[in-house]
Amino acid sequence: MLFPERVCTLKTNINVSLIKCRTSVKRIVGSAIIFALKFTIIYPKWWIDKKGNSALTRGHFELYNIIQSRFLLNFGRFADVKSPELYNDKIQWLKLFDQKPDRIICCDKLLVRSYVEKKCTNVNFAKVYQTAKSFAELDINSLPQKFVLKTNHDSGTVFIIRDKMKVDWAKLGKEVENSLAFNYGWLRGEWPYKFIDRKVFVEELLDPMSEKAPPDFKFHCVNGRVMWLQYLFDRGENQKEKNFDRKFKEIPLNLDTDFSCSEVKLNKPKNWNELVLIAEKISKDIKYVRVDLYNIESQVFFGEMTFYPKSGLYKGGDNDVFGGYLNFDKNKIENCFIRGHECFPKNESDLV
Repeated sequence: MLFPERVCTLKTNINVSLIKCRTSVKRIVGSAIIFALKFTIIYPKWWIDKKGNSALTRGHFELYNIIQSRFLLNFGRFADVKSPELYNDKIQWLKLFDQKPDRIICCDKLLVRSYVEKKCTNVNFAKVYQTAKSFAELDINSLPQKFVLKTNHDSGTVFIIRDKMKVDWAKLGKEVENSLAFNYGWLRGEWPYKFIDRKVFVEELLDPMSEKAPPDFKFHCVNGRVMWLQYLFDRGENQKEKNFDRKFKEIPLNLDTDFSCSEVKLNKPKNWNELVLIAEKISKDIKYVRVDLYNIESQVFFGEMTFYPKSGLYKGGDNDVFGGYLNFDKNKIENCFIRGHECFPKNESDLV
């Protein structure tokens, strides 16, 4: 056989327990820090915020503790969840008070496809070749030479495979199982990811003739309207960012300092209006969401929906300006997670 399936499975199974142990240690350390902060600093702040904010209930406390502890460790201050003005603070507000059942479906990279299809019929999707509960269950032999391997429940577990004959499958298996073992998002208060049924899946590689990953069109939408485009390119190299308004006029700001600002002049896509329209259809009736699209030879492909970009922990200096774009109604509160897990959809059909 080209790939000895039994050997690959054995190696993967041997490493799963070690991966889970390392993951458990990370969880314990993170939880210990949050636990210590809870009783020394968070409790007093909680009571102050609770007195001034009737939307905060006893059921919010666990999530509030995680959010404020993480924010304090990153910025040396608490997030303003009463009257937020900055971008990062508004993302923390959304975690606490914009808890709708469909967030779980939309954060699942597999189930979100059905959600998007109901919202928008003129968008394409990369073909899914396989899905599995573990890396060992994948049938590597039947996959094409080029593809993309992902997990459905987190951010960053994306492997672009351009030649499967050159892949170290044992190493890749460890990384995938590590991702599947990790409860992504919970330590940052991103509650929807906690309830996703974790899977690994393989999908079509878009633009397979190019050696570079296709540029990301990340549309930041408020109340179903595109407020700005975050355009990312040269991914995997010296990654770059440029921001544009809904008319494709460049905004001289930098949201993510992990990406360098580029002086390269970009031409407005010929199908710009179509890109904007698709993003707005997908984001309809949502306070704030980032809709990621790809534009391959004027064909628009859906990427994913992100409700808490970088968990609202951006370090850039333009946080106040971007926060001004997030002008949504803070009087309407949604508390699905706080009310109880029985209100959560079990699959995409529950949303109909």
